[in-house]
This record gives sequence, structure tokens and C-alpha cells, in this order.
Amino acid sequence: ASFTGESGRYSIHVPRDIFDRKLRDIARDRGVEIIIGHPETISKSADGSKVISATLNTGCRVTGKYWIDASGQNAVLASKVTQRNPVGAQRVATFAYLDNIDWDRAHDNGLHINRTNIISSKVGWIWAIHLGEAGCNLTSLGFVTRPADAKHLRFDSIHEYFPELALFGIQDGLKNPKTPLGEPTGKWQYHPEYSHACEQLHGDNWAAVGDAALFLDPILSQGVTLA
Repeated sequence: ASFTGESGRYSIHVPRDIFDRKLRDIARDRGVEIIIGHPETISKSADGSKVISATLNTGCRVTGKYWIDASGQNAVLASKVTQRNPVGAQRVATFAYLDNIDWDRAHDNGLHINRTNIISSKVGWIWAIHLGEAGCNLTSLGFVTRPADAKHLRFDSIHEYFPELALFGIQDGLKNPKTPLGEPTGKWQYHPEYSHACEQLHGDNWAAVGDAALFLDPILSQGVTLA
């Protein structure tokens, strides 16, 4: 997400490798023991209401008095103790990074380089987010639509499915797509079907928070709201 004020952008595009490492260091300094591993099996009480232990892919067995699943869309605990169901119609995200978006034209059409821009379309919606200096001055340009439609999206004909790209002056496809690191690529970035909600958000001694509980769309930051 981006945070803006009268003076412009305050922050955007946090480098997760740096940010997450700092969070781990702070947690360790405050006495948290960090155990590396991925839960493969979860042991529950006879009635299924309590989590007893987790066996990790390292073979380590972990017990706990209370369990919190904050693993994001992976929902490593919630997916094993409750049912996850899709929310609404199936939809996927196809996206790319570009350094040649005409933001001057976009601004004239009511869009803003320092905001998360969502543009509605007949077949879904578009997001357009300029990532700032920390993001190599790239624009993340994404298209959310049904899986059947996503299969037909091509760089050279994307404007035929999403004519709203004319707001950026794009009428003949996307040119020179990049990876998130700014390297040339001929492939779309892709996010599979992602909208889901857990039937239970908590049990007697466990809770799912953020995106592990409910995930609607990456741009809406629903996990932050729920957290």
C-alpha cells in the first residue's frame, strides 16, 4: 500500500527481505524462540476443537498452549483445522511491471501516480500502482478477471480485453514488460484463484488472523483490516 499526503508519497514497496529480518531480530530480542520449519501435520483433540501439536517438515514436534496462524494466504494451520471456501466468483490476477507508463496522460484522466488506482472493466478490473524509487520506478499493472478470460490475455492484445488502458494512452498492447527487479521478460506474473474465507476463524485454543482467515484481493489489504 502507499501512504500519501500533501507533500507526496511517504512510503511504499517495503523490501520484505530487510523488513522481515528486522521483525525477526526484534522478536528474538524480546525473548521469542523462532523455530524454522513448515507444519506438515496437526494433532487435534478428539472433538477437533483444540490443537495439541504440530509436526514440522524437519521432524520436530511442537506443542503450544495457544496457536495463532499469521501465515498469510498459505494458512498453514487454518487450512488443516477448518474448511476454506471460495468467496464469490472465481478470479485470478495477471500482471506485469512497466517503466513506460504515461502517468502525465493518466493524471489528466483522473488517475494519480502516488495512489493505488483501481479501474473497473466489463471483464474485471485493472490496478495501476507506481512503486516509487524503492520499486525501480516501475508501475505494477494488473488485470483481475475470470480464469477463462485470463487464458487469452496477451501483451500485444491486452487493450482489446481492457479498453480502459486508453486512460494511459495504451491502444496497441504493453511494451517491454519487466520482472519485479526491472529485468526484461516475456512472461506475465500470475496469481491463482485467491479469494477464500475460513468457516471458523478460531477454536478453543487457536485463531487465524489476517489473510490466513480471509483473503479477498491483494490490493484491498483485507488482511491488514482483519488483523
